Amino acid sequence: MASYVGMNMKYDRQLEIQLSHVKIDKTKILGSGKFGTVYNASLLQNSIFSEVAAKIPIPGSKEATKSILCEIKVMAFLGNHPNVLRLIGASTAGIRRGNQEFKNKVCCFINDVKVVFFLQGNVYVFTEYCKHGSLLSYLHSKVGTFGNEITKAPDLDRVGLVQQFCRFGKEVAVGMDYICSKKVVHGDLSARNILLDENLVCKISDFGLSTKLYNAAYLNKKLAYVPWRWMAIETLDRMSFSSKSDVWSFGIVLWEIFSMGYCSFILSSFPENIFKWKFHFKLAGLS
Repeated sequence: MASYVGMNMKYDRQLEIQLSHVKIDKTKILGSGKFGTVYNASLLQNSIFSEVAAKIPIPGSKEATKSILCEIKVMAFLGNHPNVLRLIGASTAGIRRGNQEFKNKVCCFINDVKVVFFLQGNVYVFTEYCKHGSLLSYLHSKVGTFGNEITKAPDLDRVGLVQQFCRFGKEVAVGMDYICSKKVVHGDLSARNILLDENLVCKISDFGLSTKLYNAAYLNKKLAYVPWRWMAIETLDRMSFSSKSDVWSFGIVLWEIFSMGYCSFILSSFPENIFKWKFHFKLAGLS
């Protein structure tokens, strides 16, 4: 059985960024989620400030810190790809390894050996800035123009929109194919976790739940956050992740794209009889 997410991956210290070289504008929130907030920031590189995104976990949250540490290692391992969000660097000076008792500590496994990290400050991850935000937000913005059905768009606009949506789907597929080739499972693929740069190119992001596979599948019995609407049956049943479960999630993403961000399943909470429900109810959205 594979070990948990990128904790078996090495972190290149050359990615370390001094906070004195960063200006984080906490008045400009680019996004937020269960584990933290993403802010607009400026990074000093070669005497020039460039616009970046700064992700900061919830202060004092062990779960959030563990997630972002995993995300940093996975992104560093993946390297650069046109359809994967590019990691610029990170600041991990706020943590240190040790064995003494400390109030704020995070336990994880490196090569199946338990290691304790002590939190003395916060952890930051810096990525490329994506001007147009999440794919989900972009799709929702189109709803105001055409309603929630592509068929309501004028003929010329409809053709252009369908072509753009097909391109979105292709770019996500190409990015996920690359991620799969690196033997990494994303685990949380959805329109909200796909970003659009200034040229509206899709960038797959949010690798906090990602996994590097050493076997064909990965079993996570302690997963606290469950994006169940995008999960395959075997994932919901056994918390078993694989490239095939990512393919299922990709199918839901395609539905999100062509329904302009419409929620794939009607129910707002986790249904008790999820398996019977998934097999007998169809996706809601386009008629």
